[in-house]
Amino acid sequence: MKKFIFVILISFSTNSVFAYSYSVLLGKLDYEINFAKESGMSLLKIDKIQKLRDKGLKAHDQGNHDLSEQLLKKGLKLINDL
Repeated sequence: MKKFIFVILISFSTNSVFAYSYSVLLGKLDYEINFAKESGMSLLKIDKIQKLRDKGLKAHDQGNHDLSEQLLKKGLKLINDL
């Protein structure tokens, strides 16, 4: 019985860790977008990244968390590509 309870507690704690990755990614992307604007990055590229961010936010609000995370990661990758 103790093992069962332990497994249940571990599964809940790992799910909550993954649930917060969206907010971390969104915050990081917002920071990077603002930094890119100040550093003189192309407005076309910033607009493309902003659209990925907005699509990620919309996907999250619609409950599609996997797509949301993919879009935010794609935006971060694009902003870090030179």
